[in-house]
Amino acid sequence: MIPKECVRLYRKLSFKLSLKLSCKLRHLLSAYLFPLLRSVISIPHIPHRCALCDSKSPQRICEPCQQQFLYTPQYQCSVCALPLAHSALLCGGCLQKMPAYDRVYSPYLYQAPLSHLIMRFKQQGDFFAGQALADLWCEAIKKHMTQQHIPLPDMVTAIPLHWRKQGRRGFNQSAFFANVIHKKLNIPLFTDVKRTGSAPEQKHLDRKERMKNLKHGFTVTSPLNNLHVVIIDDVMTTGATVDAMTTALKKAGAGKVSAWVLARVPK
Repeated sequence: MIPKECVRLYRKLSFKLSLKLSCKLRHLLSAYLFPLLRSVISIPHIPHRCALCDSKSPQRICEPCQQQFLYTPQYQCSVCALPLAHSALLCGGCLQKMPAYDRVYSPYLYQAPLSHLIMRFKQQGDFFAGQALADLWCEAIKKHMTQQHIPLPDMVTAIPLHWRKQGRRGFNQSAFFANVIHKKLNIPLFTDVKRTGSAPEQKHLDRKERMKNLKHGFTVTSPLNNLHVVIIDDVMTTGATVDAMTTALKKAGAGKVSAWVLARVPK
């Protein structure tokens, strides 16, 4: 007789697998099949449902939800984008030791419900949530670049995952975002960055441990000839990963390295 615990575990795993498959199928239909069919025959536009409130909306996250739930920090460090309680040029960490990267742009604070959407995408493979976040992020980047009169970088690149971790998850969320930004903003995509080893999980480590964990963690296989490269990542906590990747990119000849991060974790 099969133990009840085994049956429960099987059902749980089956549900997770079916959820991931349904999310991926929905993403494939909306991203590839529907546009292809629309180019051949006339198909009426089906409105999205907001990823947060589930109401009908022309956007994947409706305007009221964007205004009500997505928080943009009023004050941020001008280098690492850490949210600050009051206006200041630099945070304490950057005053003590400047990071390797030149600047971080992060439009949102990592808190609910945005954090829930990010987790839905990363942990459950919900590509509708992923595309909703990518759309939101691209609009924020375009607005920021226009308002600040900043030229677009020479190329964007994603934080690579080790092949084992990517195999377990099924995709690299940073690469997904980098690819959308590359297409929507017409910025060349740089993919010649690799992980050099399988380091332990970063989420339970402090900044010093993360830096030690990531030392020599990336290798760049193409010269960058004094170009401005932007690193794309979904969440920034201590900045250790971006810092380590910046070191590798600058060793390969990058003239300037910035980072675009969807959400910044407050201290």
